[in-house]
Amino acid sequence: MSTKKIAVIGGGRWARVLISVLTSLNCSILWITKHGKANNLQWLQDQDFSNIEVTDDETSAFNRLTTKAIIVATQSHTHANFIKKALLNNIPVLSEKPYSLHIEEADALIALAEKNNVLAAVNFEFMYADYLLQFKNKISIIDIKQVQITWHDPFKEKRHDEIKYSDIYTPLVHDSLPHCWSLFAEKLIFESIDYQADSALKIRATGNHKQFEFLLNRRAEKRIRYININQGEAILDFSQEPGFMIINKQLINNKWVETRPLSASLHAFLNAVATDNRQLVNTLANCKNAVEIAQQAYNALEIQIQQGIELKAFSKQQEKNALYDYFIPKLMSEGQRIKAYTDEEIKQFLNTEHHFD
Repeated sequence: MSTKKIAVIGGGRWARVLISVLTSLNCSILWITKHGKANNLQWLQDQDFSNIEVTDDETSAFNRLTTKAIIVATQSHTHANFIKKALLNNIPVLSEKPYSLHIEEADALIALAEKNNVLAAVNFEFMYADYLLQFKNKISIIDIKQVQITWHDPFKEKRHDEIKYSDIYTPLVHDSLPHCWSLFAEKLIFESIDYQADSALKIRATGNHKQFEFLLNRRAEKRIRYININQGEAILDFSQEPGFMIINKQLINNKWVETRPLSASLHAFLNAVATDNRQLVNTLANCKNAVEIAQQAYNALEIQIQQGIELKAFSKQQEKNALYDYFIPKLMSEGQRIKAYTDEEIKQFLNTEHHFD
């Protein structure tokens, strides 16, 4: 009998990163890649990877006789649908974030996973980062009142030997806020959101007697990953992993202890599948609040953007950014395929009036 495979659904840059890590973990892989199949076949040849079957047939992933587990790395608005298909076929599933854009949908997926007794998790790899776990251990003696998390990305940068563009198809709130939430994974209550002049977001929330502030930007000058506790009492900077921490003014350079976060997250999921364990820290149920707070923040942002455009309260550049950030994910979720990365593509998108009816 042939070995069951790990099915990876998705053909983008992040799917290739997942394939690389899964290959290092000696997995037998079924890769479902549709729109970029030809380029991905060439990429596999260039990498000299083996033990990988490639197909554009999505249905092949949902065969329990040949698939051990499914990893979903498609466009964000499709994640929930693929998770549901996996659960209906009783196949363990790991989804990239966000696993859903709506709390009602998240509840339904959680209920289905529990009903069918199937592992379903979201790939919050930073939950498995050695340096973050060490930092949280060191600050456990601090009376934490304020937590500020900065999560900035340039629109374009080189990551994992490939050019990475911001995920314009996922609203920034749903793209970056779940990652920020996962760093502490506490039950948060949304308070406010501010759409700033440079299209950055400032989000405030409370939880466990703490005040949280999240600073998000996908048009920043450089990549920043920064946690600030009590206005400088403790700091973790992992902009360049593993980064460094400052505790009571003492600088500590972080070192890799075991595996990198993504490898650790995938290993934990695969081990849970192998041992029939459904108690991971990053199950859909454990991460439900990430969906909840992101949806609340997005709903409030939607009102701000609509009012800003209607009342002409934005600068010209802010209005362009708002149209771009707000409408592209909506149109993609409705099935339209849009490419708007280069200056010319962005200009063409913004000048197409019917997009904004």
